[in-house]
Amino acid sequence: MVDLKGRADNGTIRDLSESGMCIDLEHTFFGSPGCMITIISKELGNLDAVVRWVGNRRIGVSFVSSSAAAAQVRAYHRFYHTRK
Repeated sequence: MVDLKGRADNGTIRDLSESGMCIDLEHTFFGSPGCMITIISKELGNLDAVVRWVGNRRIGVSFVSSSAAAAQVRAYHRFYHTRK
């Protein structure tokens, strides 16, 4: 889920790295590059991010606290990608 100032939308993570991600949203994104959002994920937890680009229902973001986010992404990869 992506939360932009209390306006939330569900989405699917399409690309994930330690510095950011690409998300496909269910609805058109009304924010703009540079705005702050919170990504809420049961696997990753809550991550604060800055929107870098917007393409209708797809957005690219970079994490605000890259060291904390990087640790969460590494833990996600260890836990979910080694269980298969």
